Amino acid sequence: MSPTAHRNRFLLALALPIVLLLQGCPKPTAISLYNNSAGDLVVQYVDGKTEWRRGALLRLEDRELGRLVWVSVGKVRAPVLDVSNGQRTLRYPLAQVYSLPRDYVTTESVIEMQLQLEVDGFLYAARPGQQFPASALNPQPNEFPVAPIVL
Repeated sequence: MSPTAHRNRFLLALALPIVLLLQGCPKPTAISLYNNSAGDLVVQYVDGKTEWRRGALLRLEDRELGRLVWVSVGKVRAPVLDVSNGQRTLRYPLAQVYSLPRDYVTTESVIEMQLQLEVDGFLYAARPGQQFPASALNPQPNEFPVAPIVL
């Protein structure tokens, strides 16, 4: 290898960490889900499941989001929330969560969205800071509420 090639590799090795530092790390994501449905549910992960009691808040952070089933929606891969009440399983596509308007998302140290599952079976967007169960869920942003797909 020529001296110029060695020098270029050396400069690249020095510059890469600086570029990465200046870009910053992506912020972690969290989706808070409140179960205001008619009963207790079970959330299915690819490697297990967890109980989601009525009146309980379930927080899905990056680790848990990675454990959900991911499907292709057009050119985008997105998680889906599969919940079961013991008799049937409902699937909620979560692709639209990532396109919520800014007033539905907090972006301090974590990109966080809040959703509430209602008795009608639909998943509604809640504004940041709203106490659960949120009572003022209308109007909803585009693509909300999310209708379930019966599996």
